[in-house]
Amino acid sequence: MVEADLADRAVWVVRRTRIRVQRFPRFGEAYLLATFCSGMGRMWAERRTSIARAGEAENDVEAASLWVHLDPVSWRPAPFTDEEASLYGASAAGRRVTARLRHPQPDSNGERSTWQFRATELDIAGHINNAAYWHPLEEELLLGPEPERVDAELEFRSPCQPGAKMVLRDGPRRWIIGDEGENHASILVGNLVAAD
Repeated sequence: MVEADLADRAVWVVRRTRIRVQRFPRFGEAYLLATFCSGMGRMWAERRTSIARAGEAENDVEAASLWVHLDPVSWRPAPFTDEEASLYGASAAGRRVTARLRHPQPDSNGERSTWQFRATELDIAGHINNAAYWHPLEEELLLGPEPERVDAELEFRSPCQPGAKMVLRDGPRRWIIGDEGENHASILVGNLVAAD
């Protein structure tokens, strides 16, 4: 965006991120990264990042994030300008994406634990940074056998503030719930394969 002289046209917030790990990167290995706009809607776009070992045809990691395009003054969703649509649309190649939430709301059953978000995890908008929402799942994975592969999708539902939150777990689903029952985020974990 900076190189294209479009950085001041919008503020972007993440609505959904999916990360599929076929093989975890290893320290000291060389990797090639590619990132591009892989789909568009009226006021959102999907950005895909592929990570492959140098010399390998298959990607070890694929990540796709759905970003909502906000007006830089009102911070409300706004349609793309013609210039933005032209720039991002070239790599999207006509692929359309939706910003509709796909994960169900939690029910009252399931395992519960608490999670503490810290003030140091706030972003420039004064909300918990998107990366911090992955921490409860990362902590859970570290307590079990080391996974060989992971496929996880996180949907951001409502902004979260620092403090204690509840994490509900039901099979492959996780929800991060606030004080008054507000669903801040949901995580769907699939293809979790333990390493030998």
